[in-house]
Amino acid sequence: MYSVKHTNFDSNRKSICLWHVMPLQWILLLFLFFGQFNNSFAQATVTASGTWSTATWSPAAPVAGQSVIVNVGCTLTVDQSTFPINDLTINGVVIISNTAVSIMTIGGNITVNAGGRLENNGVIEFTTAGKNFTLNGNATYVHNPRNNALLDESIFELSNEVFSATSNLIIQKWFDPSVPLGSADRVQSSIFGNVTLSAPIGGPGNWDQDGCFALPVSNRIRGKLTVTEGTIVMDDGTGNTSNLALGDVDILNNGNIVFQRGQNRSLTMTSGNFNLSNNIAARTTTVMDTSFGVLNWTINGNMTINGNFNAVFGNNYSTGADIRVTVNGNLTIGAGISHFVNKADAPLRVTVSGTTTLAGMSGGTYCTFIEGGNGTLTFTTNDLIVSGGPNWYFNGNPAAGLQAKGVSNITINNDFNLTGTSNVYFAWADSMANKTTVRVVRDFNLSGGGVVTNAYTNGAATFRVQRNWNQTSGKFNGQFYTLSAGLDSIIVGTNFTFNSATATDYFSGNRGNGITAITCGGNWNVLNSGNGTRQGVVCVDSSASVLNFTVTGNFVQNGGRFIGSERGSGNINITVNGILDMNAGTFRGILNTTNSVPANATFLAGSID
Repeated sequence: MYSVKHTNFDSNRKSICLWHVMPLQWILLLFLFFGQFNNSFAQATVTASGTWSTATWSPAAPVAGQSVIVNVGCTLTVDQSTFPINDLTINGVVIISNTAVSIMTIGGNITVNAGGRLENNGVIEFTTAGKNFTLNGNATYVHNPRNNALLDESIFELSNEVFSATSNLIIQKWFDPSVPLGSADRVQSSIFGNVTLSAPIGGPGNWDQDGCFALPVSNRIRGKLTVTEGTIVMDDGTGNTSNLALGDVDILNNGNIVFQRGQNRSLTMTSGNFNLSNNIAARTTTVMDTSFGVLNWTINGNMTINGNFNAVFGNNYSTGADIRVTVNGNLTIGAGISHFVNKADAPLRVTVSGTTTLAGMSGGTYCTFIEGGNGTLTFTTNDLIVSGGPNWYFNGNPAAGLQAKGVSNITINNDFNLTGTSNVYFAWADSMANKTTVRVVRDFNLSGGGVVTNAYTNGAATFRVQRNWNQTSGKFNGQFYTLSAGLDSIIVGTNFTFNSATATDYFSGNRGNGITAITCGGNWNVLNSGNGTRQGVVCVDSSASVLNFTVTGNFVQNGGRFIGSERGSGNINITVNGILDMNAGTFRGILNTTNSVPANATFLAGSID
């Protein structure tokens, strides 16, 4: 009887359990079934371009909470306020329109794949902290929000950014210029690919980056940096950074960069091609702005300056800077006012592995490598081409508040060609007692209508051309300062040729009072020139300088004018080891119609033809 009860109890219990369990199983099965069914609708894919309401969606237009995918070749234009979506994956293009109602709300991850583009001209509300914002491959994000409010930066503030080294981030508006793009409150840890900063900045116009592009690694920007608006201050001292590695740098339109401000510190910087081609009215791009230390800047490419530029800027010729710039390519300086060392007392070393071209436009173009102070200039290039621009000063200029006084060493390892109507001054400071040396390893070709002045100083000056000197147009001054007592040396390794049809062109060896030494290892040729005072070849011009003139080869004159000392009072010594071949023109050892001081002339020639 017990067993039957027990059996009946068990049977009843089983029946009870079945009636309670079976509905739960069916509910679970139904949930899984509809869950699987709804998974096919958990995302909506744009398969043909259009606005949010007109685009072609598969399998259907999205509803709240679904993810959105935009296929390759499709453009989705958001022109309305969307309900919150989950993930957004872009293989094509998404554009949020610049209208008051164009608002896209995203609670999940944003992924822009290679070739894709997300352009925010309206509002993106990124609502969930900790989700990813990913730019894969060469994907592009354009940040240009309509309202430019703090909410618009939620895409950076709340997300974890994952940007590839070849991605493109374009910032056309920024709410708070005191917040760096790469700060912990915005792009906190990711590297950057190509970065374009085009946000107009109000107030003083500075967008401080606080060293965030160099922290925690010196090369957070792995692609090109382009600045087209405002002043980007890389580090005003907040980050105290001393290393910065960049790729190519383009500074265009109304943009400029200040790389270092604040406390004194050294800076090691590398970059790819450096191109400053902004509006001349824009602010000056400066590497060290009243912040002094050793600058080691290596440019692995070309350096182009078509705007206002300082490598270092001081306010009262402060000391402490040491500027070293290496260009592993070509250096081209065009329009603008450029000073590598400006109102600072600092040495400068510029090394250019390729060609240096000074090609400024007329008007405000003005360049000085060392503007003033006591710093030594060491400038080395392969070729030097001067094709335009009014004035090019290497060490010192007439407008300096503190005249330059340092040694000047300029080495041109190939040819020096002046083809324009420019003025080139290698050293300009009448208080400079240190030596100026220019060495041209191959040929000096003066074919434009410009002027080359080796020195306007009170020190010794040497201009050495190791091969040929060809002057077919323009003017040359060895020492231009009339009170100079320094030795002036002009050395030509092979042949010297003066052949200009312009009457006012000249070669002037020395206007100062120091000894003049002119030597030529080959032939000295005077073929054509004007015949007036201070025209043609004048070795000593209106001074008490003693002239020592030596030609190893022949002296050939087929026309023009050669004067050993014009209106001078010093002795002259002319030696031609080869043939003195006089065919036409004017030759005078001493031509002195104004100075009553007698002078002696010594002339030696191997033979006279």
